[in-house]
Amino acid sequence: ASPILFKLADMYAAGLQIADATVMLQREVADRLAAKPGTAEYGVLSVLMQHVADVELLLKLPAGAFRPAPKVLSALVRLRFHAPDPPVGDANVFVAVVQAVFTRRRKTLANALLAYEPLARAAAAEILAAARLDGRRRPETLTVAEFARLAAAL
Repeated sequence: ASPILFKLADMYAAGLQIADATVMLQREVADRLAAKPGTAEYGVLSVLMQHVADVELLLKLPAGAFRPAPKVLSALVRLRFHAPDPPVGDANVFVAVVQAVFTRRRKTLANALLAYEPLARAAAAEILAAARLDGRRRPETLTVAEFARLAAAL
């Protein structure tokens, strides 16, 4: 499901007139899309999609709503696409930073940043200071806006 969702976002960014999309997904994917910072479900998918779309969980469906009943639960989600919020200078850097630090989601931000680019600890500290972020925080606690500040500081 993630590649399809990212393709929709890319198509919107390329100028295709997609105001919104309503999609049925496996519930765990829907939960990850709508997840808030600090939750177990919050991750790369949450940050990247919430950066370009408002995510609304419309309906949770039990397996019994379908015949034959699947072995997974489903959810209906609405994505309302918008310009990247907040804007980022380089979308590729933003995506790469989000992906890199979530490979070390349980590490401190200062240590997780080293997954993006091998840096001296002092350089990582300078980047975090420029982004106004505490290096002791964990990546899973950052908001979309804080990820944008981190990408801008790089």
